[in-house]
Amino acid sequence: MTATTTAPETTHPSSPGPSPTPDAAARRRHLKEQLAHTAAHLQAELNAAITDMDRCLAELHAIEQRLAAGHLGGNPIGPA
Repeated sequence: MTATTTAPETTHPSSPGPSPTPDAAARRRHLKEQLAHTAAHLQAELNAAITDMDRCLAELHAIEQRLAAGHLGGNPIGPA
């Protein structure tokens, strides 16, 4: 006869375990709400940064076109 052993059951570190207390459950809900709020704030910041970058790229493109045409600052650009 061969004896078999089974590993003891373990829970994932982020799982609440067998039965979370009401305080622990409330704390988890609060942390999830904070995380969602922070994620929304970061997404808004990222969107604003992308908008600013797009505006700057458009301005840069306009300056490059003016440079290429020699119309920047009223003076011709290039060899005299």
